[in-house]
Amino acid sequence: MTDDVGNYLVPNLDAGGYRIVAALSGFAEQTRQTELLARQTVRVDLQLHVAGTREQVDVVGTGAVIETERATIENSKSGDDINRLALNFRATNNTSPIVVATLAPGVQQDTQGRISLAGNMPYMTSFSVDGVSVQNTRGGGPSRDLLPSVESIEEFKVTAVGNNAEYMQATDVTTTTKAGTNTLRGSAFWFNQNSRFASIDRFAQTKPKVNANTAGVTAGGRIVRNRTFFFATYEGVRRPFETTRTQIVPPDAFRQGDLSSVKKQLVNPFTGAPYPNNQVPINPIAAKVIDQLFPRQNQATGAALNRPNLVYNASLDFTVDGVDARIDHALSGTERLIGRFTVKNRDESGAATNPKIGDQSTRNELRQVVVIGNSILGSGLLNEARGGISRQVDTFDYDFAGNATAFMRDLGFTGLPDLTGVGGAPSFEFVGEDYISTTPGKPRLVLSNVVQFNDALTWVKGRHTVKGGFDFQYIEYKDIVSFFDGDDFGGYVFRGDYTGNPWSDFLTGVPFSTRYAYGPIPTNPYTNWWAFYLQDAWRPTAKLTVDYGLRYDLRPPMKDRTNQLGNFDRNTGSVVVPNAEALALVPAAVRASLPHTPFVLAKDAGLPEALRQTDKNNVNPRLGVAFRPFADNRTVIRGGIGTYTVPLYGSINYSLVATVTSDVPVFFNQRTPGG
Repeated sequence: MTDDVGNYLVPNLDAGGYRIVAALSGFAEQTRQTELLARQTVRVDLQLHVAGTREQVDVVGTGAVIETERATIENSKSGDDINRLALNFRATNNTSPIVVATLAPGVQQDTQGRISLAGNMPYMTSFSVDGVSVQNTRGGGPSRDLLPSVESIEEFKVTAVGNNAEYMQATDVTTTTKAGTNTLRGSAFWFNQNSRFASIDRFAQTKPKVNANTAGVTAGGRIVRNRTFFFATYEGVRRPFETTRTQIVPPDAFRQGDLSSVKKQLVNPFTGAPYPNNQVPINPIAAKVIDQLFPRQNQATGAALNRPNLVYNASLDFTVDGVDARIDHALSGTERLIGRFTVKNRDESGAATNPKIGDQSTRNELRQVVVIGNSILGSGLLNEARGGISRQVDTFDYDFAGNATAFMRDLGFTGLPDLTGVGGAPSFEFVGEDYISTTPGKPRLVLSNVVQFNDALTWVKGRHTVKGGFDFQYIEYKDIVSFFDGDDFGGYVFRGDYTGNPWSDFLTGVPFSTRYAYGPIPTNPYTNWWAFYLQDAWRPTAKLTVDYGLRYDLRPPMKDRTNQLGNFDRNTGSVVVPNAEALALVPAAVRASLPHTPFVLAKDAGLPEALRQTDKNNVNPRLGVAFRPFADNRTVIRGGIGTYTVPLYGSINYSLVATVTSDVPVFFNQRTPGG
């Protein structure tokens, strides 16, 4: 039912196609069809004619470049749109559909894949699937692979300007998933990428082999007619491939102590005497390191260090198995329940970047569960409760990591911590010489976790649509503590200070510096975020909408369950730790080496155990104005040949609809003079 001046509003609908029928006694029914996108307001105006005239069916397009009903700048693409685009992300090892965001105006991507909208910093964009956050709490930005398969996506929406108070960040990327219908539908798909159709890399000896396949199936339909529906997708990726590695390793002559190609005269650091013809004796420890951690050259470059002397195709394997499933159930005519989950495993394995340390493997386990309840509480009053969990666990390991402890004991190094049960590899670094790295870092297990619940109440009253609610998020992560390559197994830096050349310093056994970082316990920071908001969309006239609202966020800093946080008080020159348990973790040697730097507890420094005060002033007002410069123009022509003129405004897509009630042939010609 409209109000007394004919206004009507139907909020909180799913994206999709709709048919709107208006009826009143004594008048002919009017039917309009429209396509509704996610978070979109579509205006559909109707006029009822006297009974006896024919029914009119109009199609309302959604291609407007400028949104005139809300003060937003948005860009939407359906899952079908994405599939039709010439995008090369299927059958690759970067299968996330988030690449679609870069196609929207005002979106840029940096070299690390981070996304910036409308000139904002990457961390100023929120990412969600069906309204539940998929932020990566450890690295920032989105958990890219937590997005569902393209086949399960109903719509992918980028909002660059004009987020209302319901949303935390200035910009937003919203993904909504498909629901089943009464009609049973299914599909199968297959994508292939094959090196037979690719050109050869000019740096490669042979063409790297690739034969990648992405395949899967979808199915959707009813469980109970008009009441319970399902939609599910399985997508799998199998991509065995090769990648060309071009690296610099110590030349064969250097491995034997022959540095005659070095123009500078090298000297014995213990006696000061020159090495004849720059032939440097090899320390037994250096010989073991060379044998275990440095591959041999396979290019005839001699002793040159200005171009790659190790070029080969490394064999790798990339696999993904993902399942998305959603169930929609109508509890009653006024209550609806939605449940959805995504389970995805992403694995990459094969030769490490340094072939001497064997194979390495990376695994990403991604999980999301979403539950949504919609209720109509009364005339113009709706409630939407939403909860979910987004979880990502990343693991990384390599063959040599488990042998590193025995290797270091064989070298006989002293001063290192107890390495029992610790994995990794030492780092040997040569200043000014770009040799292959001897370590990819520590094996690791990284957890990113978001548990979210929010509730929104919408009240439609006259020309106002008021929406208010709260949002709660529990966030945490786990990760190892890493400071530099080598960490617990040490970093050994050679600069040439003693013999005249970094490599000869290494052969002689005299590093410029050594270091190690001891951090065997993964950190586990966590916190709770709260937000409260109130938003009103006020339509004082048919052409004007004013969106205004207020949001308050309470985002305390993280605490760490392992007590490894620390802070520095620059006013007193002291190091602040959370509590007595944290103080006990500080090695006595560290405290002894800093006699003028006291270590104090947080309570003694006037700080909470999170070591930072909570900012309680995060009040965010929102204001937007949308002006509709014209209403629908309709010209009624009865009989004969008719000509009509409609004034058009601005660079906007227009829908011209001709409705004819006649029993004779009709010729319809559309002209747009002046463009």
